[in-house]
Amino acid sequence: MATDVHHTVPVRRVDALTAARRHWFVAIFPIALFVAGAVVLGMHRTPRYTATATLSVGHVYVSDPSGIPTIIDATQSLAATYSRAISSGAVTRDTRRILRTEKASAVSGGLGATPIPDSQLIKVSAQSSTASGAIALANAGALALASYVNRQIRDNDASATISDRYLQASLVYRKRLDASTKLGRRYANHRTRANKAARDRAAAATDAAKLRRNALQAAYQTAVQGGTSSVGVEIFSTASVATSDRSRKMQLLVFVGLLGGLAAGAALALLRAARDLRRQGE
Repeated sequence: MATDVHHTVPVRRVDALTAARRHWFVAIFPIALFVAGAVVLGMHRTPRYTATATLSVGHVYVSDPSGIPTIIDATQSLAATYSRAISSGAVTRDTRRILRTEKASAVSGGLGATPIPDSQLIKVSAQSSTASGAIALANAGALALASYVNRQIRDNDASATISDRYLQASLVYRKRLDASTKLGRRYANHRTRANKAARDRAAAATDAAKLRRNALQAAYQTAVQGGTSSVGVEIFSTASVATSDRSRKMQLLVFVGLLGGLAAGAALALLRAARDLRRQGE
């Protein structure tokens, strides 16, 4: 009785680390190639420069010192609100106008503003292809944002509004008083019923105008003395230097090239090791 005996040949496998040790040149060559390519790409890439100017939400005046902590919290909230105005069309137009005034109209780039946490400061950052362009853009953007915010505050300020209304009411009162005085002299010279009626109407209109003027005067004093004044924005620090992203981008490219080279080198080393095993099996 014959017995068939089957001999099985164990399959030999090589892991990536062993393959890389055996064929180190094959594994290293893609790493060197990828890293060199990343360095060349990073050197030929046009760097982006970033400059930063800082605004402060300040000039807060209170009649009661106990309200200072509340006002500080309010200014921090205002910093977050004001920073969003950097993207408004008015700020963009003012930034361009300031750059033209400074003979830097050729400057182009991105502009953004963010509040600094737990402070009343706003950071205005600009990016451009040159260091001088980033500095000019950051300073122009900060000035435009401050002007826009302060202009809005003046337009919406209660005391300023009442002051304008008081001025108009005072002018009306002066005109009514002059008219009343003239009609009073006319009645004194010609005591007719018509002149007396005209004098009385003018005197009543003058009294009403005076009353309105005095009411607005009292309202203005109340608005000024009643608490805080408008919280405006001022330049805290201007941009004087710009930082380049070349080093950071170079590190990123080299890291990506290193990872790609390691993967490619390991794959090539495994292929070389597998080919050697097939030859040995033959």
